[in-house]
Amino acid sequence: MKLTLFDPKLVELAAWQGSAARLVGPNVEEAIDVLKGLISELDDRYLTLLANRARKVTEGDGLPLHLVGIEELAYFTNGPDRKAAQAFSTLLRDFVARGRAGGMVTVATTQKPSADVVPTFLRDLFGFRWALRCSTPEASDTILGRGWASQGYSATSIDPTVRGVLLSITMRARAGAIRRRRPRRLLSPAAAPSGRRTDPAGELALNRAISRCGCGWRAAWVQAERRI
Repeated sequence: MKLTLFDPKLVELAAWQGSAARLVGPNVEEAIDVLKGLISELDDRYLTLLANRARKVTEGDGLPLHLVGIEELAYFTNGPDRKAAQAFSTLLRDFVARGRAGGMVTVATTQKPSADVVPTFLRDLFGFRWALRCSTPEASDTILGRGWASQGYSATSIDPTVRGVLLSITMRARAGAIRRRRPRRLLSPAAAPSGRRTDPAGELALNRAISRCGCGWRAAWVQAERRI
């Protein structure tokens, strides 16, 4: 597996620096250049898939999984240089939209889940979204999607004294359940209790889990496939 990291503080993802092919710090122009390189790699992967008459990267085809981690998305998408921020957002949208089938998966986090930080055109591309405690129902809905807070699923209800509790949501082809389950193992491990109850909306699965990552992130959007 290849790993590329974006960390404006440099220290949040430092534990994985030794395993990363690239660590981008507080430089938006550098981040744009690296993102362009990732998109170029993605284009090459799709040419390989075309030559092999395949639709997506699978195990054994010689193309490794490439995980891209972005800590504090707001630094890159909502900085003082609006032109650079817009350029980064546009490139990231293209990369997230096409990356999954090409075996290039994006994980992004932010402390301020607002529409100016994570535009809906970008948020809705992430198949997995995690919300740690939020201060307002609007912030919770920015992560999970519009209307969930009014149905009683708001990250504002999470007890601030219980560290690591989160709400996660994922699009499902099979409707019908809100689950409590074990989240996927990504950058850090997590555990969750079991149980199930009916979801009247029938289109989304909303999961409450207890994470032991201890990283203090308030919101995380995760794009991944079942094989990860």
